Amino acid sequence: MFVRAALLLAGTAGTVAVPLVQQPASFSQVFCSEYPWLCADKIDCRNSDGEAPSQEEIMQEKLRLWHQVVETPGQPNERSWCFANPVYWDLVVKECVAKGDLKTSAQVQFRFSVLNHPLDELDASYCFLWGHCQNEEVTTSTTREEAIEMCNRIFPEPKGWQSVGFGEAPTNISMEVSPRHVDSYTHFNSSDQVEVFAKLACAQGNYHCDVVYCKETYCQTEYYRQKYQHLSPKPR
Repeated sequence: MFVRAALLLAGTAGTVAVPLVQQPASFSQVFCSEYPWLCADKIDCRNSDGEAPSQEEIMQEKLRLWHQVVETPGQPNERSWCFANPVYWDLVVKECVAKGDLKTSAQVQFRFSVLNHPLDELDASYCFLWGHCQNEEVTTSTTREEAIEMCNRIFPEPKGWQSVGFGEAPTNISMEVSPRHVDSYTHFNSSDQVEVFAKLACAQGNYHCDVVYCKETYCQTEYYRQKYQHLSPKPR
């Protein structure tokens, strides 16, 4: 959805991870050899000079994303992933956002979330609460353009997906969210609370990734079905 990306907008200035290397290797040579999908047309984490953004550039971009993720009207801002938690660069960012392989993305993300429990509980409760398990419109073949149409329909302006910023998401689930909404296992109980994460998924270009992630994993797993299926709304 990804809850973790929104919760962890990489709080330090060194968001774009630059490997330590000896001269004369450049940022582009090192970073782009390790993360080629982050140096491409769809997502390019480099600045206009083709190098690592300066700390000032990083802070300016993070401030802008805090208020509004979308930069070009009507288009998701996939580059926002450059300034989110780098741990997801190899997961949803690579497999779904960059490559468009929704099924592989779902599988690798599920393994990661289960290994980082209770992240799986957050994601599973989001899946059921927002109705992704009942979603019959999104498939593993759904395109970016089709997802944009869905986001326009579900979250129209004003105050829709094009207006949402990272600042609207809670920065610390366990401390900043009302106990009435999150239980001791750190999962969501309110559809009102997960709405912001669905909006952010639209804004970052991974709404369709979210739906397939849910349908391929949590929605089919008996443990999560027994725990969260009763929270499901009517199909969207």
